[in-house]
Amino acid sequence: KISPVLDAVFECTLAMINQDLTEFPECVPLASLLGAAGARARPRLKLTLAFAPSPPSLFARASLLSQNRVAFFKLLRQINLNCFGALLALPPAQFKLVMDAVVWGTKHTMRDIGDLGLTICVELIDNVVAAGPETSNGFFQAYYLALLQDMFFVLTDADHKSGFKSTALVLARLFKLVETGDILVPLDPSAQSNPQFVAEYTANLLKSAFPHLQSAQVTQFVSALREQYGDFNKFRVTLRDFLSASPLSSFAHPPRALGRVELDR
Repeated sequence: KISPVLDAVFECTLAMINQDLTEFPECVPLASLLGAAGARARPRLKLTLAFAPSPPSLFARASLLSQNRVAFFKLLRQINLNCFGALLALPPAQFKLVMDAVVWGTKHTMRDIGDLGLTICVELIDNVVAAGPETSNGFFQAYYLALLQDMFFVLTDADHKSGFKSTALVLARLFKLVETGDILVPLDPSAQSNPQFVAEYTANLLKSAFPHLQSAQVTQFVSALREQYGDFNKFRVTLRDFLSASPLSSFAHPPRALGRVELDR
């Protein structure tokens, strides 16, 4: 059973991530329990205590042990894959901590964590859609636009040397959701339709981040993303070509350089 594992290990491991591992000799390493946790996970899992610490305090210190950070996201992935019902049962404030942790992972410059964060993000979106409109409508109203902006941040961040393929996959999922009508509630009450609203939102986001780009160039790029979400190879090549076509000032950092090899990473 996974509940006793969390009760015995999870809070202790979070404390270890915040402090020096040697201060907690009595704690069992989290990484050694991940396999058993994933194999025996059940929807009855109680997560009230698991996500009590917020990500900002959880990952505040630069001296964090990498193996514990990776193990944390491996466990989070197993919970999402095997105990998604338990995540949905969390109070909104605690569920937001989970989402904050996932987004924090997608932005991490350490490859293992960044890739795990992006993988969890894709799988979480798929689980939300599979759960049906009663779950997905509220989720996407709360998190869709933030995820869209965060993915463009990751794409244009020069510190990210990997993860282009996974980031592109998340973006393709997000565009597919609105273009195929999987989101049944308006993302903006004043908008005529979700596809049109997301297209305008994305264009305005890019124009604001990259003011030197021509409006026609941005419009053409967004139109291509809307048309190509179903053909992932074309979609990611369009992303790469746009990022490589001209020097881009990222949302917070100098631009990253993309080569053809990175399409497979």
